[in-house]
Parts: sequence; C-alpha cells; structure tokens
Amino acid sequence: IRNDRSIIKPKELDIVLPDHDIAIELCGIYWHSEQNGKDKWYHKKKQEACEQQGVQLFTVFSDEWEANKRLITQKVLSTIGKDPRRVVYARNTQVVEISRQQKNEFLNEFHIQGTGPGSVNIGLLYEGMMVACMTFIKNKDHTYYLNRYATSCRVVGGFTKMVSWFSKHTTWKRIISFADLRWSWGHLYQHNGWTLTQELEPDYCYSFPGGRTRIHKFNFRRKRLSHILPHFDEQKSERQNCDEHNMLRIWDCGK
Repeated sequence: IRNDRSIIKPKELDIVLPDHDIAIELCGIYWHSEQNGKDKWYHKKKQEACEQQGVQLFTVFSDEWEANKRLITQKVLSTIGKDPRRVVYARNTQVVEISRQQKNEFLNEFHIQGTGPGSVNIGLLYEGMMVACMTFIKNKDHTYYLNRYATSCRVVGGFTKMVSWFSKHTTWKRIISFADLRWSWGHLYQHNGWTLTQELEPDYCYSFPGGRTRIHKFNFRRKRLSHILPHFDEQKSERQNCDEHNMLRIWDCGK
C-alpha cells in the first residue's frame, strides 16, 4: 500500500506491507531536514507511533537508498521472512581472526554503513569462504563496543557463535552495542541475552545546501569547521556557524 494514512492517521506512510506489519519511509535529504520542519523528534515520533500499532517502521534516507538499494532491499526481505539467499548453519562454520583489509572488503560489500574501526576483527568461515564478519572496538576498563556485524548469506546462529568466541578469547568487563531504531528494535540482542540499558535520543547529521549526502556531525566539530566552512567565526558555536552557512540538519530516530 502506498501513501497510507490509516495506521498513524493523519500522518502518511510512504509504503506499507500490511501482511507483515512493516512500513517504509523514504526521506529526501532536503525535505526531511530541520530547516524544512522535520525537527529533532519528527522521525522518532513517527517511529514510535508505528511501534504502538505493532508496525516496524524503516526510515530510509535518500542518500543511503541511492548507495545501497541491494542491501536495503535485502534487509526488508529478511525481516519479512523472504530472504532468497542460501542458508548456512553456524555449527558448520569456523571463527577466525581476520586482517583489516579482509574486514574492510567484507563490510563495504555487505554492511549498510560500510566498514568501520575495529580493535578485534573476526570472520566466520564456511567451506573456506567468509560468510560473516564482526568487529569490536576496545575502550578503557576492558569495555568493548560491538561495532559491526554483517553476513553474505543467511547464517543461522552466526551472531551467537561469534559473540561467544569473542567472549571466550578476550578479557572483557562489558560488551556494548547499539541498535539503530531506524532499522531495528534490537530483538537480535534481546534474543541473545543482552540487557537494554538506555535509549538514546535522536542524533543528527549535516548536509550542504543542495547536497545529496548526509555527513556525520563528528566532521563538524568546531576545530574542523574552519577547514569546511568558507567563513568560519571562531567566536560562534558549531550550530551558529552551520546555520549561517545554511547547512541542513537531519535527525534520526535514536538508538
């Protein structure tokens, strides 16, 4: 169903799959920016309204759709139980440590966000081929962040096996991860015995006026602004400088 106004009326949902309680919002960068009325809570409230109706909402921004149509389509198919990829059972696989290059190549092909930093990078091998990758970032006090997990096919039990291997081969106090509420309710973590500690408020990215790509706010810290903005004023805040350059601010749904 396209342009549905019945589920969270009077608000509209771009696409609804009623047999699967799934909805999809495709958000253009310009039209879904704070400067066009989509404030910090706009996407979050829509996601919560759907959740109250038992509907999982995927909030997809136009730049990631243009870059990752295959992976996004695959994510939706997997969620509704129609993933066409072959099935591999984790009991028939082997966990190994992998190189940074192997990690980068795999995640850039199979993770929606692409690769990311990792202190510990492990892969899951099936018949000599890597079918899953998981990365962890080491923090202080033996705390690790599970930063990426991706598969090239349907790996049943892969997440559990890889976390178990990591926990047995690493000295750790806590392992922390984040579920992006634009894509997930975090059920994978809950099904594996993880504990929800907090829900983070929506966060933002920037886009240049007329731009087609979101840029993480990390790149707009004050010490970097002088290299990004033509007329940086060191007496003003990040937000003031970005507002004066008509930078678009785009909010997510929290984590």
